[in-house]
Amino acid sequence: MSIHYTLRTEADLLEVVASGFDGSLSEVIAYGSAVVEAAIRTQARRILCNELDLTYTLGTLDIYESAKSIASAAPQIAHIAIVCRPAFAADIQFWENTVVNRGLTLKTFHDLDQARAWLDQHNASNPNSGKP
Repeated sequence: MSIHYTLRTEADLLEVVASGFDGSLSEVIAYGSAVVEAAIRTQARRILCNELDLTYTLGTLDIYESAKSIASAAPQIAHIAIVCRPAFAADIQFWENTVVNRGLTLKTFHDLDQARAWLDQHNASNPNSGKP
């Protein structure tokens, strides 16, 4: 697999750090499925995917298919933040639109601190949780 990742859970937050490159549609779906399975297993309500060291190589159709597949498998109870390099802004925005249109609460960022701040707004122990 060309995508390498680590998973770490703290309270209701699942942190994912990914690197390498997305060599094929099946690799992206396997990576996404592993994240979904970990979120379900740990009952994570927030997911932070740090993909700053991951290179996106998929074409538009594969991006769409990966988003559709992962959205159908993902529970709609978690808030998900994905952070990637600005060079992949168009690809990740298309991916975001596809999954959000299928009911996921997901937002993409190019800055890790901004992603954390957005997720902190949805922290179960935060008294302001749930407020936009």
